[in-house]
Amino acid sequence: MSDLVVQLLFLISWALLYPTMILLILGLLISFILVGGFLAEARQRRRTTDVFRLYLNGLRREPAQRLRIEEVPTTTALVSRGVRAAAEGRDREKALGDLDIVARRALARLSIGIRVGPILGLAGTLIPLGPALLALSSGDTETLATKLVVAFSTSVVGLFISGLCYVMHSFRKGWYAQDLLDVEYLFGV
Repeated sequence: MSDLVVQLLFLISWALLYPTMILLILGLLISFILVGGFLAEARQRRRTTDVFRLYLNGLRREPAQRLRIEEVPTTTALVSRGVRAAAEGRDREKALGDLDIVARRALARLSIGIRVGPILGLAGTLIPLGPALLALSSGDTETLATKLVVAFSTSVVGLFISGLCYVMHSFRKGWYAQDLLDVEYLFGV
């Protein structure tokens, strides 16, 4: 009975290897797409942040000046939504809460990559180690080498996905916090 359970577990784990590798490849492709969006957002921020900061400083110097949506320099999507909400006179707390949810959703995608990348990498490492150990015990070095290459390759890809997502998450978290503060300020003008 115990041999049957061990064989069943071995078959189940071995059946999970290809879906794990496919998910890692998919995760890597999605990470590259997210990097493209990240770079586009960074470029947009670099071009518009200085002009927007000058506009905010002008509002701070002359608090009696009213916020006019057509005068606000084009900036990030989050700030643009907040500017529209402030100019339309929407409820401050509701608008800021909605913007916070939008920012959290954008960060959640990256959080998934941060967590799932290493999980898939570890699964892709451990699954082929069983057959690799069997090959080692029978002296089949070719199979051992092949399984070890798969094991270590999946680890590297999983960690790479996680690393990319972590860097993007760190930058965006700071950006979105600043955006929310700017919008909060605009609601007070």
